[in-house]
Amino acid sequence: MYDFPEVAIDDINKFAKGQGYAVATFRTKTDKQTPPTVRKIWLRCAKGRAYTNTSRERLTSSRMTECPFEATLTRTPIRWGLEVKDPNHNHPAAVDPIALPQHRQRSYDINRTIADILGSSIGATKILTNLLKKDITISIQDIYNERKLNKKRLLGGLTPIQALIKSLSEHGSDDPNLKYYFAYKEDDSNRVKYLFFAHPELIKFFWKNPNILLLDCTYKTNKFKIPFLHAVGVSNTG
Repeated sequence: MYDFPEVAIDDINKFAKGQGYAVATFRTKTDKQTPPTVRKIWLRCAKGRAYTNTSRERLTSSRMTECPFEATLTRTPIRWGLEVKDPNHNHPAAVDPIALPQHRQRSYDINRTIADILGSSIGATKILTNLLKKDITISIQDIYNERKLNKKRLLGGLTPIQALIKSLSEHGSDDPNLKYYFAYKEDDSNRVKYLFFAHPELIKFFWKNPNILLLDCTYKTNKFKIPFLHAVGVSNTG
């Protein structure tokens, strides 16, 4: 018996993880009260859904096997009761629980840990190794997905160029001495043709040492195919 269905499902999956299986909710039943209250939850094997190929261009595969395993969680006047309707599986147990997405679901704290690590320059493979050492069940694809979501959150609905211009505009807005100088030009399609930016301290440095500038325009590794011109000044001390 369980106090909450979420606790029951978590407990079931903890047990199933050691056996190489996982369960998922596929149906619920509510009463006619206002607001409606969930009275019964049907659980099935993580591979229990029937697979339907929706692709018209190629044949695809699936981990779904229409596994017959089924269980229910029923609300009683006191607690939630568990009943296994069919304990059988029609597929072998997973060798590694990482193959089942139910065992890769992460808490908020774990997601924050991953986001903090992704903010560094560490590669995805090393991040995966570090997280596995912390007993966090995760795959390399999960890290790629989390990196993509983290980038999307940081952009806040803007394109990368829009986010950069916004960041340059806001940086040091309370102090003119810290505010970046920048300028950009757009083409007829409102696409940025060029963008120049420089920190105010570097501009002061240039006015004091304007004789030598080292220009490097070999950076062409951005997806916008815009060359990156890097200017470095030289002072009288080298």
